[in-house]
Amino acid sequence: MVIIDANSRDLTCRLFLAVDNKPILTVSDISGFAVQGGMIQIVEQDKRLFFNINTLEASGLDISSQVLKLALEVKR
Repeated sequence: MVIIDANSRDLTCRLFLAVDNKPILTVSDISGFAVQGGMIQIVEQDKRLFFNINTLEASGLDISSQVLKLALEVKR
């Protein structure tokens, strides 16, 4: 698992190249992270934390259907 905070936004492109097609979970609170290719994006709404998921099949990781039900958005 690799966690990238919003202060390290400039590393995301290099990160995606480094973990491409590898079973590495990527997590961040960067806006649009899941849309850009990250797997889990932490989102704050109404002073609560939620998450968006990007199910990247090429990574080889499986995400439980129970976890997918909890996500605000699921990009396939």
